[in-house]
Amino acid sequence: MLRLAFLVIAIASCTRATAPLPTTPRAAYVTVHVDTLAPEHRAEFEAARREWVALLRGAHATDLRGTFYEVADVGFMTMRPLAKFADLDARGAERKRAVAAVPAEAMQRYDTRSDAVLAFPHHSEIWERDDDLAYAPPAGALDERTAGAIEMIVEDIKADSASESEYEATWREIRAALEAAHYPLTRITYETVFGSGRVVTLWLAPSPAALATTSVEAALRTQLGDEKSAALLERYNAVVLHREQHQVIRRDDLSSP
Repeated sequence: MLRLAFLVIAIASCTRATAPLPTTPRAAYVTVHVDTLAPEHRAEFEAARREWVALLRGAHATDLRGTFYEVADVGFMTMRPLAKFADLDARGAERKRAVAAVPAEAMQRYDTRSDAVLAFPHHSEIWERDDDLAYAPPAGALDERTAGAIEMIVEDIKADSASESEYEATWREIRAALEAAHYPLTRITYETVFGSGRVVTLWLAPSPAALATTSVEAALRTQLGDEKSAALLERYNAVVLHREQHQVIRRDDLSSP
């Protein structure tokens, strides 16, 4: 089942997440940090993070890391809103103040335990939201914090301007068909403005069941017919060099207090 997107992280289950959080004002950017792990070290990383979060809560402190997502075959990813690039200059000092109540040796223990199991690549990126590549249903639009399930896809798009224009043009046709079909899922797309150069799209659903039983392909076939929908998808995919899919779970238990 194809869901059209760039970076698709599928939060196919939120069994370890708490109830959806209230919607917050949208920032222009998000900072993204990726902790790559070998599968055999995932439990060690989780244990170190869980211990650290408990210490933070006990001290009424935060490390300002943001929201954690568990990404199958990768490790963990954290996302934190960023209003403007200038705000990055203040983050180091803000973090020092935020963790001031936590003993230095506790922070060192966390850094040592978590860093010891990291693998390449271990990196950060900045993503900018692109509303031209987004979609919202007629009712019940979601975001990363309110969704009960999310599918996320990573795609590398051909870099020439003709291919980029074709991608945007085919997406507009797809979106028009989804609007006509009252497609129930929400799509949020990010451009990587600092980092890999990939584009990141998330399909958001109210539940894992809704995500599993809803298909863009089926909606297109219903609206356009088999022949036209297949031709549209062929044009869309022709400008994609590479596509990845990952299962992801939002981990509120590991997120910053």
